[in-house]
Amino acid sequence: MDNKIIVNTKLGKVQGYRAGIEKYISSFTSPGVIKFKGIPYAEPPINGLRFKPPIPRKPWKGTLDATKFGPIAPRPEFLYKLPGSHYEQSEAECLNLNIWTPNIDEKLRPVMLWIHGGGFFTGSGAHFEGSNLALRGNIVIVTINYRLGPLGFLYIPDETANVGLLDQIAAIIWVKENIQAFGGDPNDITIFGQSAGAISVCILLTMPAAKNLFQRVIAQSGPPLPADFKPSSRIEATNNLMTNLGVKSGNIEDLRKIRTEKITEVHSELLKSMDILDYLSFNLPYFGPVIEKNTLPTHPLEKFKKGFESDSEFLIGSNLDEATTYTATDPNLAMIDDKILVKQTQIYLSALDKDINLADKLINLYKNNNGKRKLNTPRKVFDAICSDYAFRIPSILYAELHSRFQKKTYMYLFKWRTPLDNGKYGATHALEVPFMFGNLPEKDERLHIFPKKNEITERLSNNMMDYWVSFARNGDPNCEGLSKWPSYRADKRSTMIFDTKSEVINAPFEYERVAWKELLY
Repeated sequence: MDNKIIVNTKLGKVQGYRAGIEKYISSFTSPGVIKFKGIPYAEPPINGLRFKPPIPRKPWKGTLDATKFGPIAPRPEFLYKLPGSHYEQSEAECLNLNIWTPNIDEKLRPVMLWIHGGGFFTGSGAHFEGSNLALRGNIVIVTINYRLGPLGFLYIPDETANVGLLDQIAAIIWVKENIQAFGGDPNDITIFGQSAGAISVCILLTMPAAKNLFQRVIAQSGPPLPADFKPSSRIEATNNLMTNLGVKSGNIEDLRKIRTEKITEVHSELLKSMDILDYLSFNLPYFGPVIEKNTLPTHPLEKFKKGFESDSEFLIGSNLDEATTYTATDPNLAMIDDKILVKQTQIYLSALDKDINLADKLINLYKNNNGKRKLNTPRKVFDAICSDYAFRIPSILYAELHSRFQKKTYMYLFKWRTPLDNGKYGATHALEVPFMFGNLPEKDERLHIFPKKNEITERLSNNMMDYWVSFARNGDPNCEGLSKWPSYRADKRSTMIFDTKSEVINAPFEYERVAWKELLY
């Protein structure tokens, strides 16, 4: 560890370090980014504090070692073998955050705070390396951990709800109160996230407790679905867990006495019992945000319709082939036939309180999609319908609503296809993340869907980083040397397409959007 650096926060001293020039940022002349890892922002949420809103961390004595990532939130055991699973898990110490900054000075750089995805039951802030983005944009990057699964999203009315979201708010408050000591501007914060992280940032945009904590929002592949956040679904998930733990329904005190490992073990079994097609219905009883009177009284969509969040600049988008993350990895889904396709489409229609008999009409519209996509098998049609239902179409809806009140609203569609397995994943879920962080591997070995760095992928990555940084700095992604990115308007629907060539196209895949609008919205 070289160049140890100590910073005074309002809670005490923290020691980070200035890293040497990393091999993947060797083109920069900077002496290297300064890193602080595992800084606690709240008291341990255990014993009597389990299932309760986070309490601000008390000051510590001496100097806190912030040179290693802190523990991450407990997650289901069957996910332990995924990348990043070597990080220690701890319910007691999981509420921590990480900071990457170009320098400790008084320049007041823009701050980008990343909220990780993972379906609200897995993932961590330690999985993301912020060096490249921080140095390329001369900005401060923050990643956070928050409580997951039942520990973060157990729902018992008038007892506990949405404490994982409240963790996120507590982390933002800590950043706002302390980030100036790390070279960041507390009044220039962009929150951004992918998947569940994108759902989170859209929710935070409308939560009363998060008002005025940040200035801008970037939501990547995770618009809050109109049919989600129902109390009945969250109550069912909670009751299923308590029944399998042998705890009387609603008895939160007895649940507080159960070992963390036992809770995650039972949660793991409940998740494994789900069929992949049931999971892709996006309407199962699972632990996640819930509409309830004290923390999230209104669905985010209703707030967007009324312009509640209109002060914040907004950038949103999705990947073209989101669903293949699930369908291309499960051999059973290669056998999707027309019967299953109709059934799944009917599930989506039912979730939106629409006539399920419209399923055949919607499927036929996709099969005859004007030649824009080669949807020549039932599974490919399902991939397209599922991706649009859960990601692209609602992203468009949120962008359209927000643009009515805020001119600085921007839309993108990531289309670059990973070459893995002869391209069967396409532009799948999460594929854009390493491009946006600038973390493409140098070697030929690929980490599942993520490609190595070459001339094409590096150019795409640099473009995305520059657009994201410019948005965080100005509320406008446009910057010198790149294609102009017009704001989103319902009359033109200007959308930045990220592909081998990044360019703006007005109303891409309009044929399908119109079909959804006419049938559903």
